[in-house]
Amino acid sequence: MPFKISCQNILPSPYPNLSPFYSQYYHWKTYNFLVPDKQGKTFAFITLVNAKKAWVSLPHFTYGGFAFAEDKSVALPEVKVIISNIIFHKLKPGTYNLKPGKLKSGIKPDFSFYIRSVYKPDENYLTSDKLTFTINLHAGLSSFRLNLSSNLKRKIKKAKKTGLVTHHDGVKLLNDFYRVYTQSIRRLKSIPYPKSFFYELIHKTQPDSVKLFVVYKENSPIGSSVLLSNNGFHENAFFAINHNYKKCYVSDFLHWSMIEYIYQSNRNAKDHIYSFGRSTAKSGAHKYKIHWPVKTLPIYEYSNIQRLSSNKQVRKALGLLPSTVKMSIGKLLIKHIY
Repeated sequence: MPFKISCQNILPSPYPNLSPFYSQYYHWKTYNFLVPDKQGKTFAFITLVNAKKAWVSLPHFTYGGFAFAEDKSVALPEVKVIISNIIFHKLKPGTYNLKPGKLKSGIKPDFSFYIRSVYKPDENYLTSDKLTFTINLHAGLSSFRLNLSSNLKRKIKKAKKTGLVTHHDGVKLLNDFYRVYTQSIRRLKSIPYPKSFFYELIHKTQPDSVKLFVVYKENSPIGSSVLLSNNGFHENAFFAINHNYKKCYVSDFLHWSMIEYIYQSNRNAKDHIYSFGRSTAKSGAHKYKIHWPVKTLPIYEYSNIQRLSSNKQVRKALGLLPSTVKMSIGKLLIKHIY
């Protein structure tokens, strides 16, 4: 048997354990795999989700594929082979220690799959049109601040002077968060995640691993975001601003507020990583993010399906729908966009 049940509670993943969320909200089955090296020490980790229509790593979030705890030079098992063995052995959802040498090969991969990864294990992984951006945090907030450009520091300072304030919490801020989020989604002519998605995300993950941030000006919400944290990794997973207040430098202030929170919540944030999340290459969001001292990482895709979000005709048709229709069908469509 290539799988052995693991009792490890803290997983070497960029994200908090999302299994309860996927199970409760979508009724999807989640499999976490710890991959050992020759000495039996975990060197890699991957989450695979049976999203019914396809196997996905990781639905709705940036950092799917293999995450590494140690040396990246050790050979990785083929993802299709892992999925084939899950099906062949009728494995129940859970967390397992994987024994790559005992994986059964030659099983016909009769299933759809989509893997998003910042690491390219082999030539099957193709460069996508998405990039992600990270910052390695310094030993202290004052030290980190020295690494910012004078222009960026000026914008953050000006945002404070205009009276912007940021609050962070859980479901208490959900209505204000969602108000700004849906304003932004309408402007982008996109499909929104339903409010229930964020509610369950907060309630079905570890305490304090998901935080909502809302920027206010004169008690009105004008910026909002979701910060996911685990094992010293922090990602801005959802981000929105009211563009009527763009000149108040809301985006800069909101990112700064999340970074400031990371330092305040961790006695020693050195070696922690803040991720700005993914953006389309050469887009306005891409150009904005690189004025922070970021490391730009390509995102690779390994798949045998065409996703809804990559179909230009589907995207165009969705853009023509009235906002009220998009809101009502959001939950039905968004679960298959991955």
